Amino acid sequence: MLGEVLVEQRFIEDFTLAEVVAFQLGFPYVDLNPEQIDRALLARMPPHWIAQHSFIPVKEEKGQVLVAMADPLNLEARRTAEKLFGTGTTFAIATLKGIRETVSSLKRGIVQGDGTATDEHTVTGIVNSIFEEALKDGVSDIHIEPMHAALRVRFRRDGILVLYKDFTKELAMPVSSRIKIMAEADIAERRRHQDGRICYESAKSGTTLDMRVSFYVTIYGEKIVLRLLSKKGALLDLKDIGMPSRMLERFMDDALDTPSGVIIVTGPTGSGKTSTLYSCVRHLNEPSTCIVTAEEPVEYVIEGIAPSALSIRRSGSPLRKP
Repeated sequence: MLGEVLVEQRFIEDFTLAEVVAFQLGFPYVDLNPEQIDRALLARMPPHWIAQHSFIPVKEEKGQVLVAMADPLNLEARRTAEKLFGTGTTFAIATLKGIRETVSSLKRGIVQGDGTATDEHTVTGIVNSIFEEALKDGVSDIHIEPMHAALRVRFRRDGILVLYKDFTKELAMPVSSRIKIMAEADIAERRRHQDGRICYESAKSGTTLDMRVSFYVTIYGEKIVLRLLSKKGALLDLKDIGMPSRMLERFMDDALDTPSGVIIVTGPTGSGKTSTLYSCVRHLNEPSTCIVTAEEPVEYVIEGIAPSALSIRRSGSPLRKP
């Protein structure tokens, strides 16, 4: 574009060009300041979208989000912004350099100390602090639930849900968006169920936390359930899962060592279904045996077997197995 050429050849300053374009097109011009950026809005936006579309949310007033763009004639970028922040989104013009420098400054302000965002005043810090506390307490599940007057976070310990903390209800959407970004889910989809997976590395303990994530639609917003699978613990051998010796012997002879059949393992949350099934797979895993699993999602990867992520169809037609 002519304006970019003029800036590149230093015939005109980038902010002067932005002011002229804003005047010609009837958009306001904003000189971006990192301190004026609403971080809750920024957390709703996947980081790579900023580089891809060159826009950044600035603030929200009376239900309308102001978005600063480097190129207001980019219709794809405008549609993307409206999909994220609503059809009432208003636009302003900023320089591309200003957008990039603002994002860079915000990142430097959030990531500090041990390298993780633990500032309780940022959405990233709030989410990280929830994960860190859950990892420290050894919980099996995290429930993040929007209520009428608050965002409730509960931990499941030993099969029992206990309250961790209540946050303000205004954090429900930013927290949901942040977790969606981490789980690589569709951040703009808020009317149907979604699944994802997060691999979180704790800078405090050095532990890698593998989490299955489910998003459910409720009348107050999206409820999030995370199942924690710490990669620190190794899979148990079948003889170490806690079965009485006579029961284990019969289970191995009458179930695992038979050439065909179906085994159904049932039980409440945290009862050991996953540990039992993976221990069975380890028991059967030999060079002379070909094992293919169908899982949604794949929780552990075992050398020698071929895990397959099974996508379940929710339409009226049944699932067909090839």
